[in-house]
Amino acid sequence: MESETQEQLRKQTIRLWRKGKKYLKIADIVGASENAVGKLVRKYKKYGAKSLQAKKTRSPL
Repeated sequence: MESETQEQLRKQTIRLWRKGKKYLKIADIVGASENAVGKLVRKYKKYGAKSLQAKKTRSPL
């Protein structure tokens, strides 16, 4: 999956969480595990919006 697509899913996850959705419901919507949603929310609470950004990757040689 492209990093930009992953970033969009992370942002959608946080939007749903901020609207009061439960982790299990969010997981069903975005196609992730409940555990992954919980980790992402904890990371967001600790580091803010920058934790949702796509990681810079190197191009293959």
